[in-house]
Amino acid sequence: MPADAGSSLALTKHLLAHEVAGTLESLRHHPHPNIVEYRGCVVENGLVEFLVLERYPEQLSDVVYKVDHAKVLRDIGTAVEHLHSLGFVHVRSEERRVGKECPRCVD
Repeated sequence: MPADAGSSLALTKHLLAHEVAGTLESLRHHPHPNIVEYRGCVVENGLVEFLVLERYPEQLSDVVYKVDHAKVLRDIGTAVEHLHSLGFVHVRSEERRVGKECPRCVD
């Protein structure tokens, strides 16, 4: 990969992180109990380096037999409805993106 391609990829990563941070800031002002809590970001040299989100010790797959599946689906549904009401679309609803005790969309 040419050197300028690597720097272009890095810039794209930072721009995407900045855009995601802006979206998460909007959600911080319109929280929902089933959407992961955004705690902030780490900025270095004016660029977003890391997003800081609420951490969960387990994935849904770790506790799949211990949860009320109907409640999980209802909770995810209310989170997606909330996102839609704010003008956001959540397109990646994967198992690893769902919290355990109070199921939440995490990205």
